[in-house]
Amino acid sequence: MAMDRQSEWIVLRRVFAFLKSRKLHRAAYALEKEARLKLDLPHLHELFAKGCWRAADEYVTAFMSGKESTTPSASATLFVVRFERFVRALKRGDEAWALRYFGRAIRPLLRSHPDEAAARAGCNRAMDRASLHRNYPDDAAYREQRLIEFYRCVYQNEHISRSFNDIFDYNLRFMRGTAAIGLRRHAHRPRRPPRPAA
Repeated sequence: MAMDRQSEWIVLRRVFAFLKSRKLHRAAYALEKEARLKLDLPHLHELFAKGCWRAADEYVTAFMSGKESTTPSASATLFVVRFERFVRALKRGDEAWALRYFGRAIRPLLRSHPDEAAARAGCNRAMDRASLHRNYPDDAAYREQRLIEFYRCVYQNEHISRSFNDIFDYNLRFMRGTAAIGLRRHAHRPRRPPRPAA
């Protein structure tokens, strides 16, 4: 029987909590990284700082699927990184790819974007060759501005912030909860020597 994403996430979080409780930190970190149980903010910050928009797009998209990606705040968050990927393609002269990407990855987001008109205007401005380099420079200050915009989108909605569970540090509370439901019972406990007869 196939598990849905939510059930799979709960099982993975329980395994993660169990590994942490047994001080198997390397295994816990490997699981966390492989299963993408929480957003690694320093890693994402580094991707933004280096202008690695493709990697940032793929990384962020992995945390949102199904209904999570169609909420207004999710659309706005995804739009920030996908729009920059679109702009970079235009700047390097790959217009055919940029237009295909716009139709495949950006246009669906515009329908549920909280400020659809402004988002569309930004896309149109990016397609104007005269303003492309002026409005979307490739410098550290601009990338930092995009990172701040991304964080603002994440913080706007509780639903999306749950998918980025590390931001509000639910880990300790989650681990306490999973320990309380009996995960520790499955660990082998050292046997006590029998008490001497009185």
